[in-house]
Amino acid sequence: MEEDVFLTKVNKSNLSLVMIAIFIATFMTSVETTIITTALPTIISKLNGLSVQSWVFAMYLLTTSVSTPIYGKLSDRVGRKPIFVVGLLVFSIGSLLCGIASNIYLLIFFRAIQGIGAGAIMPITFTIIADLFEYDRRSNMIALNNTAWGISALLGPLIGGFIVDKLNWHWVFFINVPLGIFVLTLVTFGLKENKREQSNEPIDFKGMFSLSIVLVTLLMILQIFGSNNIKNVYLIILGIIFVSSLFIFFFSEKQAIDPIIPLKLFKNQLFTIQILTALLLSGIQIGFQTYFPI
Repeated sequence: MEEDVFLTKVNKSNLSLVMIAIFIATFMTSVETTIITTALPTIISKLNGLSVQSWVFAMYLLTTSVSTPIYGKLSDRVGRKPIFVVGLLVFSIGSLLCGIASNIYLLIFFRAIQGIGAGAIMPITFTIIADLFEYDRRSNMIALNNTAWGISALLGPLIGGFIVDKLNWHWVFFINVPLGIFVLTLVTFGLKENKREQSNEPIDFKGMFSLSIVLVTLLMILQIFGSNNIKNVYLIILGIIFVSSLFIFFFSEKQAIDPIIPLKLFKNQLFTIQILTALLLSGIQIGFQTYFPI
């Protein structure tokens, strides 16, 4: 029965249109960590934001990290397509707002909106592929989609430099708007999804909120360590908030009926090793993409 439902879902979806949309969407979100590197000196000089330039990178990555598990859990309840479309719209609107930002603080705020949209796009692309392809083809499709990250790492700085030279820094963000509309069109007409049964299990709001605080405070602690003037008072306060939120998150996930991150998964040694390896490799990749062009 499950196989019949799966095949029906695949047959109703235009796989070519969906895969093109997924690839472009992955490229759009991943290139935002690289395309801005070559444009940043111009942006900083125009908006007078040298003292807070690191937040242009950090805010995008922060809101992406915070929203990714939340969107992933919501997609299990309401479906992949609605969450993907919402994320795409938020990302495109955030890109448009970044392009018209009049000062560095507005740009950082709008980068946060961009990241909130990217947090929906990044995980949902993988789950859509998992839904549409059988196991023996799934790994090949995911690997194909992951090439968008490699392409963005290579072409992002070049595209950013070209846009700044030929147009202006605003188009580093504006370029995402027509791409977003194109992807939205492909997904709207290409992806057909079966209606999901509504779950009566309560949403893990405590886990979502505590996880968000954990990630925000961790980033702020790292930002303080990276600054020249380390203020011990702020560091102690943030450390207390971080540890407290981490404990709240841990206990809330153990008690939650439908936890945002099931901790029992980490009892699987293979899963834990894969997660730690992915964390290390992703950190190296993002660090390389961010600082190498500079």
